[in-house]
Amino acid sequence: MNQKERIRKVLSSSNSTSYIAVLEQPEIDKVIADLVDWKNPLRQNMPRVKGDGKAYRCLRRTAVATTAAYWVAETTTTTATSYMADSSFALYEWLYQTLWAAGRVTRKYQAIGRSFKDILAEEIADRVKDFRNVEDHTMIAGSSTGTSLVPSTASYGLGLTGSIPSGLGESINMYNSASQQVYTEAASTTGGTSLTLTKLDELIDQCKGEPDALIMSKKSRRIVRALLQVSQRFVNTVEVKGGFQLMAYDNIPIFVSTNMSDAEYLQSDNSVETSQQGSEAASSSIYAVNWDEFFVAELTPIKIEPLARSSSQYDTFEIYSDLVFVLRDPLACARLLGCME
Repeated sequence: MNQKERIRKVLSSSNSTSYIAVLEQPEIDKVIADLVDWKNPLRQNMPRVKGDGKAYRCLRRTAVATTAAYWVAETTTTTATSYMADSSFALYEWLYQTLWAAGRVTRKYQAIGRSFKDILAEEIADRVKDFRNVEDHTMIAGSSTGTSLVPSTASYGLGLTGSIPSGLGESINMYNSASQQVYTEAASTTGGTSLTLTKLDELIDQCKGEPDALIMSKKSRRIVRALLQVSQRFVNTVEVKGGFQLMAYDNIPIFVSTNMSDAEYLQSDNSVETSQQGSEAASSSIYAVNWDEFFVAELTPIKIEPLARSSSQYDTFEIYSDLVFVLRDPLACARLLGCME
């Protein structure tokens, strides 16, 4: 049963006399959530935690204790202040934001030969695709495809506009002057260069612990596959949540996103532009991600809600969710910039 047939089945429930009553049932919310995950391994495998309050909060260690560990004798008085030092922590907040999409079906469509419920199913399915695409784009790029955004501490976790959550690229760039960014060329060099497996290994090594995923564009995945074949190494696959068989590098699954740009223009100040500023060539980025530290905090899971009719011309519905993307420990993720063929 495909996605549109599932919507039609729910909408044609015999225990309801109108589509509005059906849409208010919890079942349609489950169907819509399934449609957002439809053939989308990246979204299905990214952890989602239940949120509360106005923001997701965590304490991040900002300074390690300066006093080292000591070998001590049996009679040493360890309560002396010379043996003690305190680490420092800062409270970070990621404010929940609303992702919203609306659709409507005109009265005229009911007057022509097609079924009203079929039209509604088509419109819901299409708007779900729009919703999913914007969520995916925001996860990668945030409010901009650039990496030079530095929101104030008060609005940490928000993008430039203050209403769009920061993406993975922005969050990595905001941490400690982008110490988790790796370059195919030397840092502060305009443009990128050909991707190598050595640089891919360097990206993985930059992460604290072992990353759970590599996120890249389809073109970058083709480049990695070609490099493996040239070096006479096996192109392995691994199974991930949802039953998807994905290509893997070093046993780390490779997820692709259509919102990963192949038209990034790396500047000498390590910022990324979306258009050519000089003679630099277009390149792309690859992310190494630890799902324990980069995840979605959801205050309101995805829901669909019909609106009261204000005109005879339209029947309207809305799809919405309150969420934010959280990078709890920036050292667990890294970004490789300047990837070219």
